Amino acid sequence: PAGIPVGRVPSHVAAGLSTTFVILDNGDLYGAGSNQNGRLGLGATSYATYFAKIALPTGRTARAVSTSMENTAVLLDDGSLATTGPGIVGLNLAGTTNDRTTLGLATLPAGRSVASVEMGGFFAYVLYTNGIAAAGGSNMEGALAREEPYSSSTLLDITMPAGRTAALVSVTNTASFILSTDGHLQTSGGNALHQMFRTDDFTSHAMVECDLAP
Repeated sequence: PAGIPVGRVPSHVAAGLSTTFVILDNGDLYGAGSNQNGRLGLGATSYATYFAKIALPTGRTARAVSTSMENTAVLLDDGSLATTGPGIVGLNLAGTTNDRTTLGLATLPAGRSVASVEMGGFFAYVLYTNGIAAAGGSNMEGALAREEPYSSSTLLDITMPAGRTAALVSVTNTASFILSTDGHLQTSGGNALHQMFRTDDFTSHAMVECDLAP
């Protein structure tokens, strides 16, 4: 059976809904589990019961991987981003709603490189190396920190409070969080379970300050 080659060891692991990915010490990417709708990027949709090697764009190695309900995003060694899975809400971030069963490049603004990527339920956030955060996919419950559009197949820059620069991004299934360089935590999306550190049950379509005090 397929599996991780002898002599190689994992340097990064990411787990999602019925899927697991590992990046090896040489930058190769392997995945196992459910491949429904091509989320493993193996070129088919059958399950992988052993870790199988996933083809990356030519000449590239993987630095990080994040996976959501249906889609997967891989941060590559040159700061580009590759995605796979269904395209219904544009979550492949390539300017279309086409499905993918293999990894293909996402569309990035000219001159931008990705520092990190986080996949939510049906949306994605990236942090660029210049400190700008951006998001794409479904905007249900304001996950993309804006009123419109309902979804976006390209990454849209997030409007931060005046004077704030993003240092870290993280997401849940319905909400997003940005930690700024001055230690403030901003959030957007659905707050039904109070995961946004706010005392109300509101839904926010813009980045707002988290209530961190007791």
